[in-house]
Amino acid sequence: FGDIALAIGDNFIKYLEVVAPPLQAAAQMSVELAKQADNDEDQIEFINSLRQSILEAWSGMFNGLSKENSDLYLRQISPMLLDYIETIAADPNENLSVMSRAADAIGDIASNIHGVGTLFLQKPYVTGFLEKCKSKPGPDEKASWALKMVQKSLSVVEKSN
Repeated sequence: FGDIALAIGDNFIKYLEVVAPPLQAAAQMSVELAKQADNDEDQIEFINSLRQSILEAWSGMFNGLSKENSDLYLRQISPMLLDYIETIAADPNENLSVMSRAADAIGDIASNIHGVGTLFLQKPYVTGFLEKCKSKPGPDEKASWALKMVQKSLSVVEKSN
């Protein structure tokens, strides 16, 4: 879905109501599967592949739509996506590709959704997760960028208080 959104830009808006529910269902399924994985390497590999696909799809949509339309149409998805990433951050079966995609998605939320700093205040795991990603080869660059975007959105909240 993300590749299509990147290719057709704001014309993807009409597909969001069709695409979002299956992506949300897939995210929930991956959370449930992760709870049952019990160190089964094949299951963990499948879950990580599913996670990557889900995160790539959302990132493609955030980047395919204009900033205005990302803010308008994907704002309501942001809390769910951050909750999903929180389950990934808590999973002991770390995967660098998934961590990289998760850092990317956090950065996409921070850079595309206006006034999202208050949401990040409600998700204290975000900064720690991005710091952890920064220390890993692979997700380090995306995590550095995402952390800057999150800090920028948090500074807007601090200035308004």
